[in-house]
Amino acid sequence: MLTDYRIRQRDHLLEIVRALTQRLDLDAVLTRILRAASEMLQAEAGLIALREEDIPGGRFGLSAHYRVSPEFILHFERILREAPSAPSDDPTAYVIREIERRLHVVARVGGFDLAGTVGLPLETRGHLIGLLLVFRATAAPYARNERQILQAFADHAAIAVTNARLYEQVTQEKRQLDAILDGSADGILIMDSGHHLQRWNRALARLTGTSASQAVGSGHDELIRWDKREPGPDLADAEARGWPFGQDAPLYVEGDLIRSNGTPVAVGITYAPIFDRQHRLAHVVANIRDITRFREAEELKSTFISIISHELK
Repeated sequence: MLTDYRIRQRDHLLEIVRALTQRLDLDAVLTRILRAASEMLQAEAGLIALREEDIPGGRFGLSAHYRVSPEFILHFERILREAPSAPSDDPTAYVIREIERRLHVVARVGGFDLAGTVGLPLETRGHLIGLLLVFRATAAPYARNERQILQAFADHAAIAVTNARLYEQVTQEKRQLDAILDGSADGILIMDSGHHLQRWNRALARLTGTSASQAVGSGHDELIRWDKREPGPDLADAEARGWPFGQDAPLYVEGDLIRSNGTPVAVGITYAPIFDRQHRLAHVVANIRDITRFREAEELKSTFISIISHELK
């Protein structure tokens, strides 16, 4: 049977965990972790250093701080910059031991009182992703139960940081994809395996006269309609013959596409499949290029050859 004190500790921890899991913004997650740690440890200040993601075994960088003096921040950032890379056998223990040693040096030289400092490693799946340091006024010892609560908090904090970083990475990749799609000179559409349109870029809107808001959610055949088409299979014909499962090579279709105002435009469409891990068709990306100038160039070339041939005769 849990005592009232331990029940309050457990409830407080659960409240903090719920607050962390509801946030995906990395800065907000780090701020919440610092404040929660300060509340739990009755600390006056705290900071979080995260490992640089793109550097294997890389160094740490100061990512968030709470009521820490600017002077100490400068000292701590120098510690992080000068700390050597961790060996592969036990990086967590090595990094914490090395930073602790350097903090003692800073405390002696700079006159900082770090006796009540509590350091918690932020680990997920055996990988050290960051360090949480909180600074208390006194160096009171902890009971076993309190250390377990702190470790549980650190584990959940590490998961929250990892989730926020993943969300930030996905968001950044989406921004990059949006920029690529909207900045492309060619029309690009993305549809699911059921041919429902999910993306329709600006170039395609200009080419067809149909805006993205009108196109997204519609079916492929509702908007990609041919006035006339060059010999060869279109998307429906190719899929009836097994594309793209028989071969995952892109499918090329050329012809005169009917625009929203009813007038045709000469285009070449390249369809490329995207499969999931189970090799099921997930999406189809289509690159739609206006080939009107190519057609005109071919006609001029044919006319020129005909005229020269006639004159030679």
